[in-house]
Amino acid sequence: MPSVTESGAVSLEEGEEVRVRERTHLYINERCDGTGELLVTTRRVVWVPEAPGARGLSGFSLFYPAIVMHAVSRDTSAFPHACLFMQLDPEQNIGELASAQTTPQPRGAKRTRVANGGGAAPG
Repeated sequence: MPSVTESGAVSLEEGEEVRVRERTHLYINERCDGTGELLVTTRRVVWVPEAPGARGLSGFSLFYPAIVMHAVSRDTSAFPHACLFMQLDPEQNIGELASAQTTPQPRGAKRTRVANGGGAAPG
């Protein structure tokens, strides 16, 4: 879980800068796990939920070595929303995402999508 201050801001490390901050929906495989704030910093990707997700996920903070592949996808034939696709290395410290994964993936990789949008998350 990311470290959050009393005001709700994510605690940054010394020298770390936020490059992107966006309200998004988190999908693990094809299932929406909630709405929250995505931050892309100079060192990591952070997602802080507005409320605990369906799997009880309380957010995540992934340093770049944990992300083995990422892509921005706008192709809605493969996934119904434009998204940031991330494939995670289970050998790295991926915290709660490791237990939130419900479908086995090739070679143990974890797949997570963060879809843009401030509207209601699909059911």
